[in-house]
Amino acid sequence: MIKSTSIRRLAIFSAAFLAAIPAYAGGAESIRFESGLYYIIQKGDTLWNISGRFLDSPERWPELWKENSDIADPHSIRPGRCIRLQREVDFTRMADDGSRSSPERIDPVTPKETVDKNRYFRFSSIDRIGFIKDRPVEPSGVIFKAKDDVSLIGDGDIVYVQKLEDRLFTPGGRFTAYRTLQLGHRNAQDRGFQHYPTGVLEIVRNEETYAVGKVVAVYRTIQVDDRLMPFEARSPEIRLSETNKEVKGEIISSEEQMLIFGDQSVAYIDKGAKDGVSPGQTYTLYYHESARLQSKDETDTLLTPVEFGSLLVLTAEETTATVLITRADRAVSPGASFGAKQ
Repeated sequence: MIKSTSIRRLAIFSAAFLAAIPAYAGGAESIRFESGLYYIIQKGDTLWNISGRFLDSPERWPELWKENSDIADPHSIRPGRCIRLQREVDFTRMADDGSRSSPERIDPVTPKETVDKNRYFRFSSIDRIGFIKDRPVEPSGVIFKAKDDVSLIGDGDIVYVQKLEDRLFTPGGRFTAYRTLQLGHRNAQDRGFQHYPTGVLEIVRNEETYAVGKVVAVYRTIQVDDRLMPFEARSPEIRLSETNKEVKGEIISSEEQMLIFGDQSVAYIDKGAKDGVSPGQTYTLYYHESARLQSKDETDTLLTPVEFGSLLVLTAEETTATVLITRADRAVSPGASFGAKQ
């Protein structure tokens, strides 16, 4: 079990989804990140002393070596590279003493004191997530044709773009293709417009009335009539930040507009930047039991909230935010409540 006190003092981050990135700045070496807890090697570190600090005993160093089999010498590791300490971790179930808390009492993702500035959650799919806005984004262009009229537009395909509002389509420039969707759930219909990314185009030629683009990334099926907005690369490393204790709200919808969904799903919440929500914050999901205290009572009494999951804020708009469900012990549905640990 990982010691939480050591976690707070050292450079660690959590990783989700598969991604191949450089293990240290300027290096040719790479490591494949999966869900788990990671540590950045410091000068003088060995698997022996790392096991003593994080796994309770230096004798457990072979477990670390097994998790990081690409390490040639466990007694000499290059500073700056990342190793995986633990394949899976749920911060919401980790108590201050490092022990696991019971399902009835779930500790918050962030420790009670200031969040360690060196802790990150890595989300490699950050560029493909959408958002909800009160009004639709003004598109820069619209795909009106695919080369050879292919019905399924994929990676490397050529598309033709109608330019709108005198937007610049300089060769080499990139645009995100997206669709604007109406929110289907009855409680979400007045919450705004969902912007649903489908891929990325790179402009290869700019004509007077249209532009030619090449698909360089596919998130979902790209279609004729998909709109374009300028591509903005986001950092996949989300710095964990302090939870706003005053925030309470509801899940608007999952990104795929499913009626029930679970952990590792992307979803939208009805609170945003103006409410004090920002990327890196974590909140708990909960529901209320109710009962009549006495048989003669005419109404039910709302009982103490029951926590069943957690979410991490990925991006925040003015009035909404995009989140990742990091844990769900039961199905999540639109309208589910969330808030800070009380």
